Formats: sequence, structure tokens, C-alpha cells
Amino acid sequence: MAVTKLPNKKKEGVIDILDSAMEEDYDEVIVIGFKGTKYFITNSEITNGLKVIGALTMAQYELLKMGDEYE
Repeated sequence: MAVTKLPNKKKEGVIDILDSAMEEDYDEVIVIGFKGTKYFITNSEITNGLKVIGALTMAQYELLKMGDEYE
């Protein structure tokens, strides 16, 4: 599992990462976006809620492990 940092915060960076995800042909996708202090979650059809919770837990672990190097 990898947490990927966007190459830049501009719209092009978001488009690039979403295009890359489409090329991977994932079965399910979750997108978490931030606007100021608000967050928004969009997802494809979720077939197994526990699998998603596990993946989010691993993403949390990866972000904590990266610490300040992610910012």
C-alpha cells in the first residue's frame, strides 16, 4: 500500500492522479477531498465495508509513519 502525494495542489495535479488511478483499473475507489476545514468523500460502489475500513486504517498508518515528511 502506498499513500501518494500529489505533484502539486493545482487542479492539474488532481487530474493527473485521478487519470493514473483510472489506468490502474481498480475495482473500488474512494476519493477524499478537502476545502478549507471541510472534507468530502466520494466513492464508487462499495462491496465490502470492512475491507474499506481496513484500507483506511492502513492509509492512516502510512500517513502517521511518514510524519512531517509528507507535508
